[in-house]
Amino acid sequence: MDQGPGGVAAGKAWMMFDHDLMRVAGAWTGEGFIDWEAILFNGRHNISPRTIGELHFENPVAPGWANPKTGSFEDPRFTARDQRKFGPLPKEWTHYEGLYQYGDRVVLSYTVGNAKLLEAFGLETLENQPVFTRTLHLTPSEETLKMRVAPSSTAVALTGEGASLSKENGFHVLTIENGKTIQLKLWMAQAGNAGLQELANSAPKPEDLSSFTKGGPARYPEKLNTEILRGAQDGPFQVDIMNPPFDSPWKNQFRLSGLDFFKDPNKGVICSTDGDVWLVEGFLEDSGKLSWKRIASGLFQPLGIKVVNEEIFVTCRDQLVRLQDLNGDLETDFYESFNNDHMVTDHFHEFAMGLQVDEEGNFYYAKSGRHAREALTPNMGP
Repeated sequence: MDQGPGGVAAGKAWMMFDHDLMRVAGAWTGEGFIDWEAILFNGRHNISPRTIGELHFENPVAPGWANPKTGSFEDPRFTARDQRKFGPLPKEWTHYEGLYQYGDRVVLSYTVGNAKLLEAFGLETLENQPVFTRTLHLTPSEETLKMRVAPSSTAVALTGEGASLSKENGFHVLTIENGKTIQLKLWMAQAGNAGLQELANSAPKPEDLSSFTKGGPARYPEKLNTEILRGAQDGPFQVDIMNPPFDSPWKNQFRLSGLDFFKDPNKGVICSTDGDVWLVEGFLEDSGKLSWKRIASGLFQPLGIKVVNEEIFVTCRDQLVRLQDLNGDLETDFYESFNNDHMVTDHFHEFAMGLQVDEEGNFYYAKSGRHAREALTPNMGP
């Protein structure tokens, strides 16, 4: 969330959003992002990465927004054999639609009831202490909406009209009246920041997040070139080696996991396990070179990719994503959650692999199980 070069891992302040439950899981600061303990990071099995540094607040594994029909925060999702709940909340309650990337800004898009929301995170300071912010833009709702913000021990302030803060069952709760389009900003800091509301009142009014939903400046304007090593083997088959740009300026790994082509077979898209998607050109040309352009990043273990009617779909561990370029610069501006119905656990082996489409437009992919352990959810493979 903090400004500066190097991306998320080089920052010093973070907030984590859970798009199954539409909640902010927590906020923390420190000299490191996570401990990098996981199969993709250091090869360790049966372990998930954990945050390091100082935790400023956290919310329970429960809905972030109350049921708009009942006002209840009770979690109705599938309960596994280990008594944990998995999967997204019902779509009539809340639904994650995707995220917009605008330069280094990220804007979340989701619904609560019939209201459409845009949300962005930010960071301010008060007496040299971090203040975490959430800016929200909501369309009118037919019902009164309630959001669990943070534990009541956290200092919380609010700017904007059409909403109020109260305390309920040990938490700060935001209540939004029905029938209004509103822009709000929440301010959260550790307890003892007595000047938080004063800081919030002196700030500019909450920004209009819709301005970040039309496509932003290119983040990866460079095109990288690699040599094609032509095959010269004896026999009926020749094997060309098409190396990726291992010296990429973004220092990303190239564990390639999916490949598909556009109607022009000289042009294709390739995804990598570590979260990138590349537009690659030159497969059929005589130049002996490939051109690589990074068009998407930050995806969760993409292991399949498919071009359908010249649109790019990617199978990720948490969702099937459609990549949308809104301003014609070839980079993804909106990571649309085309489908996120399946349940995801924290087991390292639960990959979602491959992507195929039938004549009717139905998508198919394979979902792994828990590495010889009994399945926890109906979506797990054998």
